[in-house]
Amino acid sequence: ITPGTVTVDSAMPQGHENMLVSICVGQSDRIGLAGLEIATGRVVVFEGNGDSAMDKLESFSPQEVLVSDAAGDSVDRRAERIGAQVTKLESWRYQDDYAAERIRTYYNVHSLEAFELAAFPLAVSALGSLLSYVEEMKFAAPLHLSHPRFAEDVDHVYLDASSVRNLELLSSNSSEKKEHSLIGLLDFCRTGMGKRCLARWLVAPLKNID
Repeated sequence: ITPGTVTVDSAMPQGHENMLVSICVGQSDRIGLAGLEIATGRVVVFEGNGDSAMDKLESFSPQEVLVSDAAGDSVDRRAERIGAQVTKLESWRYQDDYAAERIRTYYNVHSLEAFELAAFPLAVSALGSLLSYVEEMKFAAPLHLSHPRFAEDVDHVYLDASSVRNLELLSSNSSEKKEHSLIGLLDFCRTGMGKRCLARWLVAPLKNID
């Protein structure tokens, strides 16, 4: 069991989601991300330039980050700076054909067009490697994962880690007590899953309340 694959509620963070994120670094400063909240099965993907991808990574606040052993150290340092454990994976897990086949097999689809992923090869590689890793850690493919959705800024405002910290959304800058943060004032949830859902709403609020 690793930080991103733990599902025992008492061992999971109560104030925010327990995200596992895989990163695929491509050419021309392009990066693909795939994130999984394994307790709920929520799957998100993203592909963009380096700065936007790293900002998105920070907004996910992952507990564990998966990176190819062929990638450079810059991604490792960024992940470690936000407090995530970095796990190195074999580079073959990120190969295009392998990753695409893992996705098609898991979701039982004939084409990646089912999820509009065909035009985003780095996101495909990230998602395929993530599925491979989770299956290996759990000794079987989990059956509850949702269809991948793009973490786009069209519907949500994805706040970076600095904004979340400065706005004291999940923790207070002046006190270690959660009660002094915004989530501490709003959190009347009775379950860990509810608490993590509330945290997700706070760090990625909707742009349109309708």
